[in-house]
Amino acid sequence: MVSLIMPSGKIALAGDTDWLTSTIKATLIASGYTFNTAHDRIDDVTAGFRLSTVTLTGKTDTNGVLSASTPLTFSSVSGASQGIYLWHDTGVESTSPLIGWIDGLITVTIATSSTGQTGFRVDPLLGAILSNAVLTRLTGTGAASITLNNGSNAAFGDRALTANANVTVNVGDTYSVPVVNGGFPLADPLGGSVIYNINSTRGLIYT
Repeated sequence: MVSLIMPSGKIALAGDTDWLTSTIKATLIASGYTFNTAHDRIDDVTAGFRLSTVTLTGKTDTNGVLSASTPLTFSSVSGASQGIYLWHDTGVESTSPLIGWIDGLITVTIATSSTGQTGFRVDPLLGAILSNAVLTRLTGTGAASITLNNGSNAAFGDRALTANANVTVNVGDTYSVPVVNGGFPLADPLGGSVIYNINSTRGLIYT
């Protein structure tokens, strides 16, 4: 599932990009690329970092879960990869918006401020995370990192998390955390194919 809907993706999906009818592509990105939310068009990604590109088929939109036929098979890949960009191909790279970024991580957003407590509330999780996962702060002023002690893995859509010690978090703080079976980074296939399986429940993008 998408790790992040790009700012340009939110604008595109609310405007001229139709998931079902537009030409949506997925590009496998090489290790060493520096992810940047300011990148908004595919031409912002240097060609040397684009390992392989496929066009999505069998696209669906089910209650805001955007998906496509699985798996995505990237051919003739040489070099390790660290993520996938989803983008709308308008026919001109400089006008083709980046929609989403997949790298095996999800962003967790704090829903309610909490001071010196082990339990805290978040926006619905965009993927399952391990019971002892470590959340690393992206934005905000809450705890720099949080180690979970959930007892069991947190599932897609869960909103209650438990830390292994008292923490302070603030509404709107965002954290990065690996998703269960996120699949990245992917090893160098030595000129072969890289296969990415789309989760049948979570799809690619949850809007």
